[in-house]
Amino acid sequence: MPAEEGDRVMRTWIPALAVVALAVGCDSKVNQASTGKEFLEKFQKAEKDKDSEKIWNMLAKESREDRVSSAKKDLEKAKASPEEAEKLKKDLGMKEDPMAAGAEKIAQAKLTKQLEKPTELLTAKFVEEKTQGNEVILVVEVDGKGKREIPLVREGESLHVRWDEKSGL
Repeated sequence: MPAEEGDRVMRTWIPALAVVALAVGCDSKVNQASTGKEFLEKFQKAEKDKDSEKIWNMLAKESREDRVSSAKKDLEKAKASPEEAEKLKKDLGMKEDPMAAGAEKIAQAKLTKQLEKPTELLTAKFVEEKTQGNEVILVVEVDGKGKREIPLVREGESLHVRWDEKSGL
């Protein structure tokens, strides 16, 4: 390929790659929330849309890690028994083999299943937020239950919620 043609190809592809990189970067920020109110709005929208992937990304890193650890235990049981593997697959409504899916996919499938029952946040009304160090306390009004405080943790520029699969939000 002559040098001029190579230069032309580079001039064409570099801007295109820059646009793709920007789009990917912007997409990852769609879920980011820097205030408690913004977090609540994005969480409610994701829950209404049944978008468990967005909610997964709104979980605190510690919560995601705990859920993956729990899924690894489920996979160990499934590995030991074909009946357990089939039960896990059925309980989570998975089409693929849980062993092939891996722990993170299992953890996400469990979250999807958990979201079949609406959370209290789905209809909660924003009241206020209080900053306490690296945490923001989201105060909401829950229908029929009064005010509730939800601790959010700041990870980078974004707020995330601690939510383990047993105790709920």
